Amino acid sequence: MKKTLFQIFILLFTISCQKDELDQKHNIDGFVQKGPFIQGAEVRIQELSVDLIPNGKTYFTETNNDFGSFSLDNEITEGYTEFVTTGFYFNEVTGKLSNAPISLRGIGYVNSSQKFNLNILTTLIAKRIKHLIINENYSFGDSKIKAQKEVLKVFYIDFSDDTILSFEEMDISGNEISNSILLAVSCILQYDNSEAELSELIQKISSDIETDGVLDSESILNEIKSNSMLLDINSIITNLESRYNHLGIQITIPSFTNYIDKNGDGIIGIHEVADPEYIFDGTHEDHQNTGPYIDDIELTIKSNTENAKIYYTLDGQDPTINSNLYTSPIIIKGDPDGNMTKTTIKSFAIAENLEASNIIEQTFEILYPDVRAPSFNYLSGTHNNSLSIELTSPFPIYYTLDGSTPNTESKLYTTPIPINCLDCISVIKAMAKSPGQRQSIVSTSIFKIDESFNPNDPDIILSNLEEAKTKLLGTWIGYVENPFINKSYGVKIVFNSDNTYNTQVLGNNEREYLTVSYASVFHYDDIFENDPSWSRFYEINTLFDTNSKVNGEIKVGPNDINILDIRLSFNNNFKGLNLIAKFKNASNLIYHLSKLE
Repeated sequence: MKKTLFQIFILLFTISCQKDELDQKHNIDGFVQKGPFIQGAEVRIQELSVDLIPNGKTYFTETNNDFGSFSLDNEITEGYTEFVTTGFYFNEVTGKLSNAPISLRGIGYVNSSQKFNLNILTTLIAKRIKHLIINENYSFGDSKIKAQKEVLKVFYIDFSDDTILSFEEMDISGNEISNSILLAVSCILQYDNSEAELSELIQKISSDIETDGVLDSESILNEIKSNSMLLDINSIITNLESRYNHLGIQITIPSFTNYIDKNGDGIIGIHEVADPEYIFDGTHEDHQNTGPYIDDIELTIKSNTENAKIYYTLDGQDPTINSNLYTSPIIIKGDPDGNMTKTTIKSFAIAENLEASNIIEQTFEILYPDVRAPSFNYLSGTHNNSLSIELTSPFPIYYTLDGSTPNTESKLYTTPIPINCLDCISVIKAMAKSPGQRQSIVSTSIFKIDESFNPNDPDIILSNLEEAKTKLLGTWIGYVENPFINKSYGVKIVFNSDNTYNTQVLGNNEREYLTVSYASVFHYDDIFENDPSWSRFYEINTLFDTNSKVNGEIKVGPNDINILDIRLSFNNNFKGLNLIAKFKNASNLIYHLSKLE
């Protein structure tokens, strides 16, 4: 009898202990992440029966910070549990908080105090897990593994990798492979969807795969493909880093681009070589990144795949492994003559045991800008005091003082050039050179310092043509008032004894952006009967015109510029000359000249 009572006691004690174990309460904590949910999002935790039906025991908590953290202490008993949360979140694609709340959920089995993270992936497999357990008699563990494989297959991800965690263990702020997968899927489904559109998309995928684990909707598959290709990966990384920095922690964003099919070929980045990327720094003509570049381009090509080899062409042909192997930056140059150039680069990358990348193509247009010849702060001519000559150009200026043609080996202009030699003839030749290797025409100015020269001396108008011819002979320098371009520019004129003269434009002709020389041949006619102060040029073979150029010289005939006659006047010591070219029905060209020799 005593033995029987003892056995009954032992049995009751065992049953009591088993009941205590079943009634043992467990702690639950975790994160809610789309991007991270903000503080105050409601988290509902409800216990389920073995048939996955709520048993009436429901617990509430909320996220307690902007990382989406939540916890529940000593309340959950062992068994199936469903987690449901609704709240606002940080949108990692836009870099802003959501405008409306969304709901996420997950199914778990609690048998100890544990962590359970709620995210898009736990939401996508919740219905599928229930279906497998109730309708196909799967255990919870097997149903979860199967559902996880099926969902990741939608995104071309293989779940057979042992290093991939269960969905409820993933955390977008971590740097492991699993966390990369969660972030990739989260971004793909978000892309440019509103909160309502995102919620609808999640529910449609969840319902579509519920019974067979296969996503059949072509429209959703196409949306996933399109979103994957259009995601701005760098922007997302920046947004997340900024968000977590704002919250006071620094994180390393996982390389989630490896788990995105960026080119729509059905292969995620980890299984193929990353496409080449072109990195360069150039200046566009219109500063809006749409016009041609105005300088040479140093082009770097890279692939994010480690140890990848890149092959490229510059002739528009598709590259092969027999094409140029990229080893260092490529310099793409324009045409020094100022013509537009178009260079098309094509490249692809390969690496061992991986699919080759796509061929990536980009065309660069380069049009070097016109480079104006340097301008002088003084016009050519005779001056009665020393000068400090300043040269102006947006580009480096090279100059000479010995009459030779300047080049990039000549003296680099850095400070004003002093002209102070009395009765000396100073010739300054200068040119400018742009970074794009295009250089200006040489700009020339001639200066003479004569303390006795007075440009305001009274004029002497000669009525004797022969006397005028005698006084004209020699070299004159000065400047021209040109009403046609509303500018003054330097000029050198040599009057010859054979009734010809040669003229050279000096300095920077701002309309032409270059220095030109031209020759004009004229003959003197008799003095006008009605105006003896005028002498007439009756034949003009060539004369200055800014609209016509042949072989670098400006050429026009007598019909292009209809000059009626030219008036000459000298100052009282014949060191100064005013020459006025009179046009028919037009303003006059006025030459202010001084005798050079």
